[in-house]
Amino acid sequence: QDPTISGKEWNYTPMRQAFSFFEHVDQVPGMDVNLKKRLIAEVKFVLAYRYFIMTTLYGDIPFVNSLIKDPNEADLPKIAKSEIIKNVIQWLDEATADLPQSYTGADLGRATKGAAMALKIRVCLYNEQFSQAATTARDLMAMKTYSLYPNYYNFFQKDGDYSAEDIWSFGYTLSVKQNSLRDILGSQALMNGRNILGPTAELVDDYESKNGYYPFTKDPGYKSTDPFGNRDPRLRGTILCPGDIFPYPFFSNIN
Repeated sequence: QDPTISGKEWNYTPMRQAFSFFEHVDQVPGMDVNLKKRLIAEVKFVLAYRYFIMTTLYGDIPFVNSLIKDPNEADLPKIAKSEIIKNVIQWLDEATADLPQSYTGADLGRATKGAAMALKIRVCLYNEQFSQAATTARDLMAMKTYSLYPNYYNFFQKDGDYSAEDIWSFGYTLSVKQNSLRDILGSQALMNGRNILGPTAELVDDYESKNGYYPFTKDPGYKSTDPFGNRDPRLRGTILCPGDIFPYPFFSNIN
C-alpha cells in the first residue's frame, strides 16, 4: 500500500464534518426547505462515498455514525464491512430521493440524482450485490440523462467537463484547483528522472484491433512492425506510444 494513498484515504474528517452538519443545519435561521433537503442529500452522498472508499481499501473499519464530542468516546472498534455497506446503500437511496437530476452555472459538479445512483451501482458491484446493481442501472438508464460523448479524446479535455457522459467528477480550474497532469505524466526532464504514472504493457495489449480482434495480434491485418497501428482508436487517445509527442496544450500552463 502506497503510504501517501493510505495517509490521504484513511481520513475521518469528512465524517465529523458531515455529522456536525446534520446536528447544526436546523439552527440556520430562515433556511429554504428545499435547499436544506438538497444539502442534506449531498452530505449523505459524501458520507457514502467516503465509507465506500475506506471499506474498499481497508475492509472492516471503525464506523463513526454520529458527532463525537467526548475524546474518550473516539476509540471505536472495527465493525464488519458488510454492515457499513448497508448504511452506505441507505444513504445513497435517501440522497437519490432528494437530489436534483442536474445543475447549471456555479452549481455544476455537485452530486446529482444520477451520481448517487451510479455510486450505488459501483458499491453493489464491488460487494457482489449484483441484482441491486442491475436494477439500479436499469433505473439510471431509463432516466436518459447520460450518453456517450462523441469524441473520446476530447471528453477527457476541458471540452468534456460536465458533458452528457460526465456523471460525477472532480472539477479543476486554473484559478481554483489546477490538475496535476504535469507531475503524474511528466517526462524525465520535468520529474528529475522519474514519472509517477506509467501504463503497463498489459494495459496497452488490452486494446483490441480496429476490427475487433482480441488479442489484436489475431487480426489478419496485424503487422509486427507496426503494433500500435490499426488499433482501437481509444489506445492513442489514452496511451502515448513510441514516437508520439505531448500535445502543446499539455504544457501551455507550465511555468
